[in-house]
Amino acid sequence: MTGWRKAWEARDSGQYLSFYAQDFTDLHRDKSEWSAYKTRVNADKKFIRVDISDVSIMEEPARPELVNVVFMQRYVSDNHRWQGRKQQLWPHDD
Repeated sequence: MTGWRKAWEARDSGQYLSFYAQDFTDLHRDKSEWSAYKTRVNADKKFIRVDISDVSIMEEPARPELVNVVFMQRYVSDNHRWQGRKQQLWPHDD
């Protein structure tokens, strides 16, 4: 998670997006659409800070090929603030 967070804070879209699987979806966009959106949004930022806490990582009982990751995220940029719980499903992958 540290590399993902640091790439996001650096606004390095290529590195940031490399952490997302090819079959990624945010339930509204596929990876291609997500990549275009995040590249556009991050390019407009003067700074981004992301704090992550209370990380929980558990195998998904019904889908053992996945890991359920839950954490609290605090996001601050020059024009947006957000804080809340995030949940991600990660594949068992290198």
